Amino acid sequence: VLRARMNLAVSRLALGDLAEARVLLEDVVALLARSRPAGDPELERARSSLAGVYSALGEYDLALSLSK
Repeated sequence: VLRARMNLAVSRLALGDLAEARVLLEDVVALLARSRPAGDPELERARSSLAGVYSALGEYDLALSLSK
């Protein structure tokens, strides 16, 4: 289910639907953060995608916070 949500988020991002991609990715990151250890590759991919969405929306502080 998480993988499908991640794929949907990336698809929405590719279509330029940043608002929906943001909602989906925030949910995916939250779920993965609760179930995966820090540094997990899937969690890091989701965080990176979310940071990209934040950056595209001009929310640079939020994007930077994901890299810490």
